[in-house]
Parts: sequence; C-alpha cells; structure tokens
Amino acid sequence: MAVDIDKVIKWCEDRHRKKPGAPKYSMKYPQRLGPNFLDCSSMVYKALLAGGWKSAINYIGTTETLYKEPNLKEIYSYKDVRRGDIFIRGVQGRSGGAGGHTGIFYKKDGIIHCNYSNNGISYNDTTCYIDYFIDRKRSYKERYFRPIPQIEKVKASGGYITDFAKAVIGGKYGTGKTRIELIYKAVQTEVNTLLKGGKGRGDYVTLMARDVIAGKYGTGSDRKKRLYKAVQDEVNKLV
Repeated sequence: MAVDIDKVIKWCEDRHRKKPGAPKYSMKYPQRLGPNFLDCSSMVYKALLAGGWKSAINYIGTTETLYKEPNLKEIYSYKDVRRGDIFIRGVQGRSGGAGGHTGIFYKKDGIIHCNYSNNGISYNDTTCYIDYFIDRKRSYKERYFRPIPQIEKVKASGGYITDFAKAVIGGKYGTGKTRIELIYKAVQTEVNTLLKGGKGRGDYVTLMARDVIAGKYGTGSDRKKRLYKAVQDEVNKLV
C-alpha cells in the first residue's frame, strides 16, 4: 500500500497542541499509545500508519524500531530532504527514551513533532527554534528517512484551469449537477459578453471563455460536458 503524505501530515495537524483535546506529551507506557498522550515515536508511527504506510512490526514502536523499518528509505544528505520525510535523532542502539527524538518534515526546514518542550505536537521551522531540535545536517546522531512507496500526486495544470478548480474547491460553484450548470453558465455568459465587444471579467472565466470562442471546447451540449470535465479533472488533481 502506498503512503499518502498529505494524510500523514494531516493526522499530525489534527492533533496539534492548540487543537481542542490535543494529546499531551508522555513517554510512559501505555499512555504514549494515545489518545490522550503521545511521545515523539508513537506520533510518527501513528501518523505514518494513518497515511497507509506499512510497518514491519505489529505494534507502535520507538526510534530504535524506526531505524530498522524496511519501508523507510534512508536519505543521506539534508539537501535531499523533502516534505513527508522523517528525522531520527540519537545514535542507533542508544536512542531509546530520552536518548533520541523523531518527527516529520511538513516542509523543507519545517518539522511537526511531539515533544516535551511544547507538551504536545508543535510546528518548528527557521522562524521558530527548529535548530533547538535538529541540526539540519546528517551525522551519526541525526539521520533522515523517507516512507516508501509513496503516492505520487499528479501536478496541477496551472493557468486558468487551476484557478477555476480552486474556486470550485472553495465552494463557489456548488456540487453535483448544480456545479455542471454553474460552470457552464459562468463561462457562456462571459463568451456572450466578449462576443458583444465587452471587456469581460478579466479573470480565469474570461480566459476560458476566450478558448471557447477559439473552438477548444466544442459547441452545444458537448461544450457543457467538456467545460465541466476540464475543471473537475483539475479539482481531482488538487484534492
């Protein structure tokens, strides 16, 4: 099963220390298994599993077991670290308990992790003490790993299609059949405005209308279907 990094990060975000009912920090067993408490490694394990990652063990492990997981591919340079990778602090074989620490990169130079200092899950980046927690340089006491295999997200097309899709995701064009009609109405109204010599809205709808006039989306009922499909396909890439 492939890992969905967005789901991994969201699992952590949903339990951020500022969220109502967020778990506090504890290394004690069984408290560290949640839901009221977590430690650094139990957070990483639970988040990865929530994203579809497959562990080689059938329990919530530690930094020591993370080192040995076959579905964590080691990254040998910090410059290659990316969103979704994990860091493990501490010398392998001696990283248990307070001897180690782990978390997930939610962006380059930004980590989300469960830690004692914040008594729960926090974000830390270059504006907020990341260098207190990690060196951002691979060494025998700081190593990086990538959960594998990962779901490869399809890249957005860019341009007016992406802007239109973002407006749909934002709720501007409704759902289901209503969405089909509203997309068509917005574009066709703009087509009519442009054909009459009007300036139009000057946004993504205008750009799509110009392509309609150029013949890109056909005519009649076929046009309605093709406009909707173009936008909805882009929505599916983004969500």
